[in-house]
Amino acid sequence: MPSRRRLTTRGAVTALLALGCATGIGAAGSGASALVGEWVDVAKTTPRDSSIWVLQADGDDRLLRLRIVSDSVGADSMHRTEGHHARWFLRGLLSDTAGRSLCFAVRPGRFPASCAVFRMDTIDLDGSTRRRIVLLNYAGSHERLDRVLVERIAVARPSVR
Repeated sequence: MPSRRRLTTRGAVTALLALGCATGIGAAGSGASALVGEWVDVAKTTPRDSSIWVLQADGDDRLLRLRIVSDSVGADSMHRTEGHHARWFLRGLLSDTAGRSLCFAVRPGRFPASCAVFRMDTIDLDGSTRRRIVLLNYAGSHERLDRVLVERIAVARPSVR
């Protein structure tokens, strides 16, 4: 697994995603649909502990955490926790790369909505093209930094017979 530093800079930007030009305050608007999906929070993810933002089409923002935990004999197991985090929406036009914002309402300790201008592009990660969102000057708990989210590709589980 590449280091977090290599993950944020790895690969060249292959295409700018200018996916539509709809306005919309509701997450279900046609421009916001480009943001729907599962996004790995690079700053809060390690090979054994993943923090994933789940932006749903209905505007729900869920937090998914996947952890690998070893028991007393060294066997690993996957622990999954999910929870509601906030409501999200796109402010502005998706095609307005300088003025669009990803906004979150009903966040604990943050009123009114907090918004961050973002860049959206793609990166090559181990031979697979992934979308990437960079929230510029994102207001975290104690600091303002660029926050990098990389698209999580769901892996199909084999059926059990």
